[in-house]
Amino acid sequence: MRITSKKIRKLYYLVKRVVNRDEFVNPDATGKLTFGVCLFNRFTVSDKKLQVMGDEMQARAIVREVLAHCPQVKRCRIYDIKEAGQVRDDIVFVMWAGYPFLKRRPGKYLLWLQNAGFGGRMPEFLKEYGHVFSPSKKCCSRFPEVTYLAMACEDTALFSKREPDERFKSKVCFVGNYNDEQRPEATQRDFLMPAAKYDFALWGSNWERSGFEQIRKAARGRLEPADIPAVYSSSEIVLSNHWLVHREEEMITTRIYEALSCGSFVISDYFGALDELKEHLEFTNGGKDLELKLDYYLARPDKRQEKIKGAREFILKNHTFANRVKTVCEKIELEFKD
Repeated sequence: MRITSKKIRKLYYLVKRVVNRDEFVNPDATGKLTFGVCLFNRFTVSDKKLQVMGDEMQARAIVREVLAHCPQVKRCRIYDIKEAGQVRDDIVFVMWAGYPFLKRRPGKYLLWLQNAGFGGRMPEFLKEYGHVFSPSKKCCSRFPEVTYLAMACEDTALFSKREPDERFKSKVCFVGNYNDEQRPEATQRDFLMPAAKYDFALWGSNWERSGFEQIRKAARGRLEPADIPAVYSSSEIVLSNHWLVHREEEMITTRIYEALSCGSFVISDYFGALDELKEHLEFTNGGKDLELKLDYYLARPDKRQEKIKGAREFILKNHTFANRVKTVCEKIELEFKD
């Protein structure tokens, strides 16, 4: 029998799925509840050749905080999309909208949407899950039964101020992947091109596909997640630009929480949900406005420092995964200890 590369990959992931169960136990738990987190993929953190899916890192953060703050929970396990048939936990937290609907069993079944744009399926989700959480303010305003749960800084110990690293130094940086639908030419022209006149570092996947030569030249390739804080700490200004659907639905990217947690100065596009961060963010409508603000703040490091004073403390108080787990616990009446 001929062994193809497709069969080798299939065997590889089968072995990984069996060996790496992603199961975590709290030996000091006072209860025996089990907590399952369901997502698309649970291997990309350890597979450096694959693109990291954000929900995997967030799933691990949820597990970390559940075990730290919920004494009734004895065990947590992370499942990928091919393990849906194995999910039998007391509390099930689904983080992928396309996850196979689970057979109804006793327990609490929750959905935390990781992206905006699911308004059309919300009635379906509300029937299937005991509670639905969304990071979109507009979605929650349309569906009062949905609880607003913004994204968060994935790991405040990881995302903290570092010494500048020569490998990542730049005047201006942006961390994010290219997408021709969500970051079309108009968005690139207005929110990235003004930075091209400086020492601009563009980190992420597929930027070689951009139609702008200046952007392709600024592209420095993909990053390991552990290197992102060094990038933020080694750049004078961090740009933040949301996907079109996130801007339309008012969903704040984790990039903002994590850059502020690193003590970085951030210039971001604007929508209403960002108002609570306006003390620590500089907003722009792009184009000439962004060019003027880059000129102004690059020449005035003292003004940048004024803006970010207290930003990390604000994130630690309001936008950690411990905050998000506490909100979930309040909804499902699960004990949470600070």
